[in-house]
Amino acid sequence: MRSTTGLNDQIQDVDQQASTIVKIRQRRRKVPKKSLGKNRKTTRLYKSTIDPNSLDFADSILIRPKTNLSLSEEEFDCLIFLQKMMFVHSASSWVDSISHVAAGASIMYDRLRDEGREISRSKSVRELSDEDWIDLCRCFNQWPFKPTSFENDLELDLDESN
Repeated sequence: MRSTTGLNDQIQDVDQQASTIVKIRQRRRKVPKKSLGKNRKTTRLYKSTIDPNSLDFADSILIRPKTNLSLSEEEFDCLIFLQKMMFVHSASSWVDSISHVAAGASIMYDRLRDEGREISRSKSVRELSDEDWIDLCRCFNQWPFKPTSFENDLELDLDESN
């Protein structure tokens, strides 16, 4: 813990910085103080923290980095395509949502189950974990009836209209 004298010193430093900022702003306006008279408004700077550059809060944060996922460029394009298309129907289950991506794509549930990577049928698109997305992407990428291009037709139509 910090001593109170250290805190008082920091508070004084912040007050000095605030008064310096006010002085600089007044100089920028190029309005003499005497001309403001009784109508002069005082500017108060409220401080959210004593020292904005302090790292004391870092002790209370626990950050766990995610594992590195190795995806090929084609798999990454497929993942982005699936997420764009499926989040349009994000409130429905992922099986219903993927059926809007391509005709017959709901077969992915059976394919994933056969490979031992089953994703619950009732999970919504919002509830899918990173691992679920990767499994779904790899399965969809191996599907022979996947779209030939992972570009969104609606985006292409908008680009051509300009």
